[in-house]
Amino acid sequence: MKITPLQAMARAASTLVSDHDVTDVLARLLADAADSLDACAAGMLLLRPHGLLEVLTATSHRALDLELYQAQERRGPCAEAATTDASVVATDLASIRDRWPDLAPLVESAGYVAVQAHPLHWHGQVLGALNVFHDRELLSPADDLGQAFADVATLVLVTPTQLSTRTLTALVDAALSGRTVIEQAKGVLAYRLAVSTEQAYTELLRRAREGGSSVTATARLIVRDAYSS
Repeated sequence: MKITPLQAMARAASTLVSDHDVTDVLARLLADAADSLDACAAGMLLLRPHGLLEVLTATSHRALDLELYQAQERRGPCAEAATTDASVVATDLASIRDRWPDLAPLVESAGYVAVQAHPLHWHGQVLGALNVFHDRELLSPADDLGQAFADVATLVLVTPTQLSTRTLTALVDAALSGRTVIEQAKGVLAYRLAVSTEQAYTELLRRAREGGSSVTATARLIVRDAYSS
């Protein structure tokens, strides 16, 4: 039974709150990604030190062979996405032949006619890429959904299976600290603008959005300004 993208994301997220096998979770996620994107296969490359590419997993032997080729030759959609930190889409065989003439015969013989790849990026660092293979031309590539699956895969990769009590406490304390400064900023804005706290929070969100900053960082600036004035 085909699951929805939301169900696929929820299933992956649910594994992160308990002990999990990273490779197993990613294999399931890749299958869900292919299903959600109406594709027939998916694979994943990881970027190692010194720019080396290695295959982590794939949903089929045909996809695995294509990932191995890309890792070895450093050419193809997944290799490009992993080394440029940008999504790569080829909507038909003509596009694939034009961009990767050496890879095109392998893609065609595997029964695929279109590909898309999305980088796994984490705080400015590229960890690899997710590759999806289609057996029909892409009229409207689902770039956002493909990248969403790549982002979830990144979270699976970087989320530790175990955290010490001290680390967990520190994370909770940091979250509560952020909430505290936001409440303080709401109070400052409510007083200065003579508005309700609800309106003050809306103003805080607006300032954060327009300033291109986080809500917590914006709140800290408001509180700092209040104390210094």
